Amino acid sequence: ITPPVASGLHTRALMVLKKSGYNTVNELEGKTIYDLLSIRNSGIETCAIIVIVLEHYGVQISVGPKNSMHTKLLKIKEAIVKYKAKIIFD
Repeated sequence: ITPPVASGLHTRALMVLKKSGYNTVNELEGKTIYDLLSIRNSGIETCAIIVIVLEHYGVQISVGPKNSMHTKLLKIKEAIVKYKAKIIFD
């Protein structure tokens, strides 16, 4: 089963993905954190929320290119910890 991207996502994260043409979780397989941050209007917190939801559905997101991403990666990790307890799945 390919769950829709909407499952568990906040409205902002959902709209960012839908406007970029992503409608299912499987369409995001193979993407990196760098790819997620490259999506228009996707910031640290939006990226963290997307990563949490994808991990819930078994999709692992890799880091991607490591140049100049160290600070952003740390912030994303902090945001993941912050939001992990707040996201409720049906």
